[in-house]
Amino acid sequence: MKETLPSKHRLGQATVASLVAAAAIVLASTVGLADAGRYAQSQSVITPQGADAANLIAVLFVLAALWLARRGSLTALMLWPGGLLYLAYAYIPYLVGTPFTPLLFDDVVAFLAAAYALASLVTGIDGTAIRDRFVHRPGQWERS
Repeated sequence: MKETLPSKHRLGQATVASLVAAAAIVLASTVGLADAGRYAQSQSVITPQGADAANLIAVLFVLAALWLARRGSLTALMLWPGGLLYLAYAYIPYLVGTPFTPLLFDDVVAFLAAAYALASLVTGIDGTAIRDRFVHRPGQWERS
């Protein structure tokens, strides 16, 4: 029998925001990998092409966690915010230190969507229900 996820509200907003962030990051990263001069190197922040490749890998991680969480995986539900946190954190240098480019709007959308999805997801997870699921598991340390 499939267990329901411990959430306070539906995860639809987090799902949509995660998909928007993933689409924006895929667009920005593919342009960045295809065009080495996409981001002119600024004095304050260097954004190498390797960061674009890492962002694509992180997008795959977030999409896999999203898909598995929607299918009822508690582990994926707990990993999904971590991937979103990485994406939001990784896009701060693109917003702060790079000069204006035509893809700056895409970078803003990617950051805001990842941050919104993270906030929506974290506030939607019911921590008490997760704790209650694991309270009586064997092999757990005794609390004093």
